[in-house]
Amino acid sequence: MAKQTVRKKDQLVLFEGCMDVISAWMAGVDHGMAALGTSLTTRQAKLIRKLTENVVLCYDGDHAGREAAFKNAQSLQSVGCNVLICPIPDGSDPDEYIQTQGHEAFRTLVYERSQSVTSFKIQSLRREKNLQREGEQRLYIEQVLEILLDIESAIDREYYLKELSFEFNLSMEALHTELNDLSRKQHVHERSNHQNRFVTTEQRPAPMKSKPKPETG
Repeated sequence: MAKQTVRKKDQLVLFEGCMDVISAWMAGVDHGMAALGTSLTTRQAKLIRKLTENVVLCYDGDHAGREAAFKNAQSLQSVGCNVLICPIPDGSDPDEYIQTQGHEAFRTLVYERSQSVTSFKIQSLRREKNLQREGEQRLYIEQVLEILLDIESAIDREYYLKELSFEFNLSMEALHTELNDLSRKQHVHERSNHQNRFVTTEQRPAPMKSKPKPETG
């Protein structure tokens, strides 16, 4: 007997195009919607929130699809949605995945392997790095820490820090120190940008006045 996958109540799967929605429906994922583009407006995000608070983003497995997923996840989270991202493999899209891997594999991917936005970002970042090289390993750790700065939950942040600590044999104290340094730098940068945006007219140098040209007789 085939394994049965059960979706979360009132869960919406958001796709980029109509063909993905149709193929997903034929595969048994019958609660999808097409965004008809890669960028959600604030109004669209609010309309989705009226339908449900649980959204799975199922976009193309290329760089553009991942970037669109990150951007739209932020828009949906800002209006109160719980967002997961379905990890479509590189170079594929939902429709292609269904045609090549089958209906059950797609349902498993959506219902059992969809990831939190943070986990998906970290895994996407990992694919772009050669962690056998010391320089790229260091850059990867720094970029993961930058991702963790956006996590509000201290428990979730600690979970990812422990993963970094275990994988790269780093002390939690060192990781917390690095994270705090990044946080301070971010605050200084944001404060500087804020001050620059609100420079008053009085603080700006007055424009140079051109001297009147002498009249010629």
